[in-house]
Amino acid sequence: LLAERLHDLPEVTRQALTIAARMGDPIESDTVATILGLDEVGLIESLAPAFERGMVLRAGSAIRFAHDRLVEASLALASPERAQAIHAQLSAVLLGRSDEGRFFEAVDHLALVGEPHDQAEQARRSSLALAAALRAHRARAFGAAERYFERYAATMDPRSFEERFDAFVDAHLAWAHSEFLAGSWTVDATFD
Repeated sequence: LLAERLHDLPEVTRQALTIAARMGDPIESDTVATILGLDEVGLIESLAPAFERGMVLRAGSAIRFAHDRLVEASLALASPERAQAIHAQLSAVLLGRSDEGRFFEAVDHLALVGEPHDQAEQARRSSLALAAALRAHRARAFGAAERYFERYAATMDPRSFEERFDAFVDAHLAWAHSEFLAGSWTVDATFD
């Protein structure tokens, strides 16, 4: 039923809801507008049919989904390829802003983009994952640091060991430290 109601909306409204659902609640109108190539007034106009049907609500300057199921249905509007493209756009917009607090969110969106299309993109993702891991480690967020280190390891260039040995070792020591302090470290060998 919700899917049918969403499919009855104009295309631009469905696109806005699909993007907004990937950002969480409340809807960040400036980010969604940027991705759609609209100003905030244009975004509000594009969301008008959703407002009229009670799918999204306005409380002051905040825009919210009326129900969690609308978020789920909006997520389902996009094909997997389109969802990856949206996450790539969200990551780019968030990385383009100087807001330090959004850096981790930008890196998280990038992890949902799919496989890198070339070595340069793989190196960029690896660098961003490592930067997020080291920032989380410095902030004593060891569980988050561990997850970012795992992303770094999955995307790092195998030549890193030879080409940037000191940085490679420092990153792996911080990873081990994070793993230990997050409580994930286990002894794999038995000592006699």
